[in-house]
Amino acid sequence: MLRRQAFQLGVAGAVALTLAASAYAYVCHPDPPGTRSLAVKGKVDSYSLSGWRVTLHAWVGGCERRIVWRPVRGTSSASGCTDGVPATTPAGSASDGRYRVSLISGSRDPDQPDRLAVSDARTGKGRLHAWPLPAAASSVDVARGVAVVSTSNGDYVIRVRDGRFALVVKHRGDRPQIEPAGMVFQDDMYKRRSARRSLLKFLPFATVTRSLRPFGPLRVPQMIGDFALDGRSVIFVKRDPTGECDRIGVWTIPWHYSTDLMDEPPICPERHAPGGISALALGGQYVEVLTTYGKVQTLISSTFVHCIEKVVSRTKLGSGSIPALAGDGSTLAYALSRRGQQARVGRLQGQREAGAVQIPSAAAISVDRGRLAVLRADGRVDVVQDDRVLQTLAPAPARAIALRGQQLAVLTRAGTLDVYALWSGRLLHRWKAPTGASAALDVHYGAAVVTAGPRVYAISLATGARRVLLVAPAPVRAHLDDIGVVYTYNTARGGLLGFIPFAAVERALGA
Repeated sequence: MLRRQAFQLGVAGAVALTLAASAYAYVCHPDPPGTRSLAVKGKVDSYSLSGWRVTLHAWVGGCERRIVWRPVRGTSSASGCTDGVPATTPAGSASDGRYRVSLISGSRDPDQPDRLAVSDARTGKGRLHAWPLPAAASSVDVARGVAVVSTSNGDYVIRVRDGRFALVVKHRGDRPQIEPAGMVFQDDMYKRRSARRSLLKFLPFATVTRSLRPFGPLRVPQMIGDFALDGRSVIFVKRDPTGECDRIGVWTIPWHYSTDLMDEPPICPERHAPGGISALALGGQYVEVLTTYGKVQTLISSTFVHCIEKVVSRTKLGSGSIPALAGDGSTLAYALSRRGQQARVGRLQGQREAGAVQIPSAAAISVDRGRLAVLRADGRVDVVQDDRVLQTLAPAPARAIALRGQQLAVLTRAGTLDVYALWSGRLLHRWKAPTGASAALDVHYGAAVVTAGPRVYAISLATGARRVLLVAPAPVRAHLDDIGVVYTYNTARGGLLGFIPFAAVERALGA
């Protein structure tokens, strides 16, 4: 456990300066060097950074107080009760004298990400860049060519000249600020008791820029089995060469952080037949794990936060199987097939059973915001919401499907990538797929990603433009989500996970 030095200052111990946080999460992911913290025994209502001084208003000791914090000096002072809180609104644009940055809202139809627009503040003419953001954003600030944005997933810093980004803290609803001296933001270390305690942090500017380093590649000494991507995190199977117990690795890409999940008994029994983890699915902080030991398949749900495992279903091969898993957001889905019966497609919201539907068969599932597309063995596709089938499409014979918004993408056995309107079933586009494409497909923001041998391809769903993103030294697999492409391959030395930002996908396709 990290030690914390604290000095009681201010009004009756209302604030305390700290050099390092001591909560368990920060032992796993400690603060970078130079971090300064201010713990407030109350709720912070607003704060502002000017030069080297932070001024905040907080509800402390039964009234609103004004606190002035000088993080570099290590001092703070608190006033008596004040009249109220200065009105603040999220800033949709900001300027540092050289660059002006502004937020552009994304959309579901057409499928577009939120963006950070960058222009020349001195001339006010033209747009230099429009970088795709890793999550929906609500506020922005900029200093010395580095922007900080508050998103639905946390606070990110972004270098405006090339779009490189990094996650600073997983706190939602914050309004972080940046000045030439550094950056100030509110942490969620005390999120379970935020009305009684708050934590502000200051990062020197040099620390902020050091976080903007390349992501990966992540090398592991074991072979990598199945892997899944959702949002900004990846989970992957680390094969145990002895066959004793596979492990699950986690890589939170923009946080430069990786670890292992615990090998709990439901996932790795004390005694088991030969086998291991055969499939994974990820939805937000929730995980589906499919194990196959001997002739027994077991589906287990888990979560990053509480490390609670639950057995969802168990079947014996020969009489049944679990052929497909998928996840998106808080929705996880799975298919359970039993001999002589229709397939059962079940849904979990987090770890809670959220219903099921019976369909003739299920070979693959794609999930998009709670809605499911299920590929049958006969090539038909059922669109499922809640506990009913809304639509059945009959595309060209399919090898893989991907549901996104109002469109269904289909990788066909005829070697094409077909795009269908979800509700009318009308074929919108048909593009040639790469020769030898694997039976896997992901789509996001109007782009598709497929692999063929050692190559990773990006394909524009609107124009059919196709570009090679990567040539690996071995057969490669890939997934696409908000932040970009994650790919993996194995060599004699072990496994590798790599990352290609979505901005690079757009550049490759000429977007």
